Amino acid sequence: MFARAVLAAALALAAFPALGQNGPPPSPYAPLQDRPTCTRDELTALTAAYIADTTGSYALFLVLGTVGCALGGVLIISMPAYPKWAKTEAVI
Repeated sequence: MFARAVLAAALALAAFPALGQNGPPPSPYAPLQDRPTCTRDELTALTAAYIADTTGSYALFLVLGTVGCALGGVLIISMPAYPKWAKTEAVI
């Protein structure tokens, strides 16, 4: 069970490198890439389908999403306060 959860989490985290695949459209004169590319939404759907097929429900996917959102909230809350800059007079 734990190994499956780790694998599902790894698949969910694999969606993040897809953000770097956005680029200019391919030139009609250049050969196409020989490796497939996919978007983050497609990887998310693949991960959810894998978890649903493996465990029989989407509960683990929802739990992982909830944990990820909670972790993101904790990281945002733990950020330091915005600095207060000293006011300076404008010199004309």
